[in-house]
Amino acid sequence: MIKNNKRLLKEKEENSTPGECFYIQPLKDDLHKWHFTILGSKDSVYEGGLYHGYFVLPPDYPLSPPDIYYLNENGRYKINTKICMTITSYHKEAWTPAWTLRTMMEAVNAYFILEDNGIGSIKESDAIRREKAQKSRAYSCPQCGPLTEVEKCVLAAKGK
Repeated sequence: MIKNNKRLLKEKEENSTPGECFYIQPLKDDLHKWHFTILGSKDSVYEGGLYHGYFVLPPDYPLSPPDIYYLNENGRYKINTKICMTITSYHKEAWTPAWTLRTMMEAVNAYFILEDNGIGSIKESDAIRREKAQKSRAYSCPQCGPLTEVEKCVLAAKGK
């Protein structure tokens, strides 16, 4: 468990600077629950949106994969539902401890604009997805606060 906490503390430090289009950090009192916000991809139906969710890391992380959930309406995934991706507990056979939370966030961002029928995926029209992108900006997480504040951190790190 001590080794596990060292890894999580190292990942917390590595993620103190936002990625190019996301920010992820653990809850203050729980290193096994990490909230993230993704900025909608430019030139997609998600552009301008702010999408918030969280990872639940198993006690033996990084030996086992996490679960991923979304918290706000997005037109891509169901909210409060465990999402199926190759980096989640639905695909333990494909998991490798080489994945970090940062590389998983890059994958989550890439998966977001792909169409698939995995568990937790939903299909909405482009018009609905654009509408939800705009509405997503008003979401405020009880733990993280308004997503627009998170967006400012990501944009500041990019120098915009």
